[in-house]
Amino acid sequence: MDWQKIELPEAVAEAGRIVEEAEIVLDFGADIRGWMRLSVFEDLRAGGYFARAQDLEDPRVKATVTADTPEAAFAACLREAGVSLRRARGK
Repeated sequence: MDWQKIELPEAVAEAGRIVEEAEIVLDFGADIRGWMRLSVFEDLRAGGYFARAQDLEDPRVKATVTADTPEAAFAACLREAGVSLRRARGK
């Protein structure tokens, strides 16, 4: 599908096509561990990429970042997910 041929209505605030998904486990010791789903999207409105991570056991723990490449979005989101996880666990 050629997304450039689709005109998105004004009501669509964000739109993304999934590029990759992965599940990862972050382990910072006995008290801080999270099972995360990390998704990388091509940004269909603004261009570039964004990534979203969400803890599968605690949906309040999440991270979202933007970047120029899917690899950069994944790496930045992975770092932010670790920060979010540590904050949620009080460390």
